[in-house]
Amino acid sequence: MVRILVSYLMERFGENPSSQVKASLAAAVVNQFASLRDCQGTGYDAWFTPGRFHRPATGFLEERLRNVRKRLRRGSRSSAPSPVSQHQHQVPQDTVTAERAIEMAQWLQANIWPQSQVKEFMRHTVSYRARWIRANGSKAIGDIIAEFPRLVDTPGMISQDFAFLHPDNTNKLEQSWSLFAEKIIQMGQGEREANVEHLSADRRYEVALLLLPRVVPAIPCRVGRKMVRPTILESTNAFVDTQPIGTNMADYLTRHQRVEHPYILKLGDSARAYVIINGRALEHGTMLAAVAECFKSFYVFDISYPSPCAQV
Repeated sequence: MVRILVSYLMERFGENPSSQVKASLAAAVVNQFASLRDCQGTGYDAWFTPGRFHRPATGFLEERLRNVRKRLRRGSRSSAPSPVSQHQHQVPQDTVTAERAIEMAQWLQANIWPQSQVKEFMRHTVSYRARWIRANGSKAIGDIIAEFPRLVDTPGMISQDFAFLHPDNTNKLEQSWSLFAEKIIQMGQGEREANVEHLSADRRYEVALLLLPRVVPAIPCRVGRKMVRPTILESTNAFVDTQPIGTNMADYLTRHQRVEHPYILKLGDSARAYVIINGRALEHGTMLAAVAECFKSFYVFDISYPSPCAQV
């Protein structure tokens, strides 16, 4: 409860909310939950007691705020490890010689048919592609797609690369989401008034995904010289961009071509969803399938999660 309250305080009032704000929140807590009220003093001294006579302020809220500020300052002095470092692992051995892999990659640059041969050559060049992407530091998605265009214009290639690189994790999201979805919906009941009992499994999974940015606290990130905590709206839009049905896709993709990270596009209440990568739309029959492929793309392209929705 303290974590949630302090997260709210910092989102609304910054790292140093006034004593009046903290006292008002502490009073609201004990008024709402009578069993938390102190028997003496203001009734909320355990939650917040202002500093006086050269003594610092105390209480659950103040202690949590102080600890969070310390972590933020430590983070500003030494940058935290990026998600890219978490992605790094040993690339599996080639299934063909290096010379043959280069020949296949050159053929794939110029050919999109026949599909069976494209998929076969893509399967045999996963290791070559993974090493090229990871050589000499991270590369921009646009540069990777220019070198390996079949990754995004041939359905299933991102999932195929991920399955080769991480065979033990291929379908974990799809297999476990039914359990997580119900828990997330229970946690987010106060965030969404709509009744979800009558919805199909796919739509319940979708509701849970859309609730995630609301129930998972955002991670502070650096913007210029400041450490800021993304708002719920910023976190949601970086994860899933919802647009009305009838949106002109060609115009939309042109306008969003410079977005540097993969994300999900949802058109109204349609069941279909798209993974948007460098101005290209990869269509999927369900939002869960789109989220799974979007997640895998971060590992295939070896890129960091976007700060606003890294926690999601």
